[in-house]
Amino acid sequence: MFKTINNGKLPTRGSKYSACVDLYANKDVTIGAGETVLIPLGVCIDLDKLKESYIKIAGNYEKSVFEMFLKSHYLQLMLRSSLSKDLIIANGVGVIDMDFIPSCKLNLALHNRKRKGFKPKQKEL
Repeated sequence: MFKTINNGKLPTRGSKYSACVDLYANKDVTIGAGETVLIPLGVCIDLDKLKESYIKIAGNYEKSVFEMFLKSHYLQLMLRSSLSKDLIIANGVGVIDMDFIPSCKLNLALHNRKRKGFKPKQKEL
């Protein structure tokens, strides 16, 4: 349901039954102590792939039902637990409404609450 932009990396699942996918920074970043940095993720939602997935689950496609699905669902960006000790999402929660998706280039604003700089390994978030 994602497509890459600007040479981004597709999200991955950490295990077979992962509830969420892992997203990756699209560039190397350093977040200084007390700083907030906007990090491009190099992906956006592909509505065509989302529709294909919906049809596999629902068994058919009705435009009105799919539109109800889009109105009742959203995406939420969260930090993996190994990063949440030092970093927080700048506005607390990253919510993306489905009607924003056609123009959506996903970014994540992270704030470093440590006293020293933080540099995630390349492409890791």
